[in-house]
Amino acid sequence: MQDSDERQTAMNATLGSAAVLASNFATAAANIFGSDIYLRVGTLQFWDSNQVAHAMMGFAGTTLTSLAFVWCCGPDYRCYGLLFMILPIWRDVIDYLIDAQEFDPQFSRPFLHKGEVLRDCVTDSSFWFCGSLLALTAQLAAAGASPANSYAFAWFCVATGLTVWHGISHYKPQKQRFDRSAIPYFVRLAKIKPRFLASADATAASDKAKLAARDAIARFLDPDEPCHLLLIAGGDDSGKTTLACAMATEFAVSPRHRNALDVRYILMGELYSMARRERGRYGTSGVVSDTRPISAAAADILFVDEAELTPHQLEKFDPQTKPGHADPASDVSTADALKFLLLGKKRIALIVHSDRVGEWTSWLATNLYAETPVPTIWIEGITDDSSLQPSNTAKLLAVGLFAVLFVALGWWLTALLYTPPAH
Repeated sequence: MQDSDERQTAMNATLGSAAVLASNFATAAANIFGSDIYLRVGTLQFWDSNQVAHAMMGFAGTTLTSLAFVWCCGPDYRCYGLLFMILPIWRDVIDYLIDAQEFDPQFSRPFLHKGEVLRDCVTDSSFWFCGSLLALTAQLAAAGASPANSYAFAWFCVATGLTVWHGISHYKPQKQRFDRSAIPYFVRLAKIKPRFLASADATAASDKAKLAARDAIARFLDPDEPCHLLLIAGGDDSGKTTLACAMATEFAVSPRHRNALDVRYILMGELYSMARRERGRYGTSGVVSDTRPISAAAADILFVDEAELTPHQLEKFDPQTKPGHADPASDVSTADALKFLLLGKKRIALIVHSDRVGEWTSWLATNLYAETPVPTIWIEGITDDSSLQPSNTAKLLAVGLFAVLFVALGWWLTALLYTPPAH
C-alpha cells in the first residue's frame, strides 16, 4: 500500500512538472510570436532583443559581404564573407579604449570589473558570429555545397548552443535580480563622475573626499566587510538617487549567482506603509515572478530613498500613539515595526537630505546599535551626461573609419584573388 502511494505521489509530481513545462513553453511561444503590448517587460527581454539584433546584423553583414566576393571573385570565395566578423570585434575594442579614457581614474577604477567587460564583449561578438555562420550555412545550402554546408551548420549549432547556454546561465539571473530589485534605472558605478564633500560644512568638492567616499562605497559593496549601514547625503538635485541606483545595480548584477544577495530599492513612504500595515512579507500578491519586485521584508539589502521623514517624526502620525486611534489587533508602533524590519538586513543604505543626517544617526545608533558616527558620504553633484557626447562621436568616427578600411580590404582581396576568365 505504501509503495502504491509513493508511486502515485511520484506520478503526480511528474505530471505537475510536465504541466508547468508545457505552460512555460506555451508562454514563451506566445511571447515570441504574439503581441507583447500586454506583457510585463523587464531587462531580460531588452537583453534578448539586443542579442537577437546582434545576430541579425551578423547575418545581414555576412550575407552582403559573401555576395560581394561571389560577384567579384566567384562562388569559391563566398566563405570570405566571415571577414565581416572583424567589425564587432573592432567595435568592442574601440568602445573599451575610448571609455577607458572617459572613466574617472580616482573613482571608477575599482568598479570597472574588467572581467565582466570582457565577458560582455565576447557575448556580443558570439551572437554576431552565430548570425554570420547562419548566413554562410544558408548560402552554402543554396549553392548545393553539401559537405562544406554540413561543416558550417555543425559550427553554427555548436556556437549557438554555447552562446545561448552562457546567456541563460550567466545573464538571466542578473537581469531577473535587477528586475526584482525595483531599482529605478540601470547605471554602473564606473560610468558616473560624482563630486564629494568632506563633510556637511565643506563648501567645495575635493579629491580627498572623493577617495574617502570611494573606499566607503567599496567596503559597503563587499559582502565580506563588516559595513552594515551607509548614509548617502546631499542637497536637492545633487545626484543622491543616481549614486544609490549605481550602488544597488552593482549588487543586483553581481556575478556571484549562487551567493548573491537579494536587493530591494524602496521609497521611505512605501517602507513605512509596509511596516504600518504589516504587509509585504511575501510580496504584494504572494506570487514570485521574474519581473515583480520582491518585498522589502524578504530582501537582504535595502536602499531606502527619500528618507526625509525620520522615525522620531513618524510618532506624531502613528495611530498607535494616539488615544482612541490605536489598532486593537496590534500593539506594535510603526517605528518599532520599522526597527524589527531593518534589524534583519545585511546592508542598509539610506538616501537622505543633508539636514536629516543628525536625526537618522541618532535613531540608528539607538535602535539598530549602529556605530557612531554612522558612515556617511556627502555628494555635491554628478557630472552631466553631456560630457559623454565626445566619446560617442569618437566611437562613430572609429567605426566609420573601419568601414572604409574594410571596403578597401575587400577591393584589395578582390584584386588579389580574382582570376580573369580565359578566352
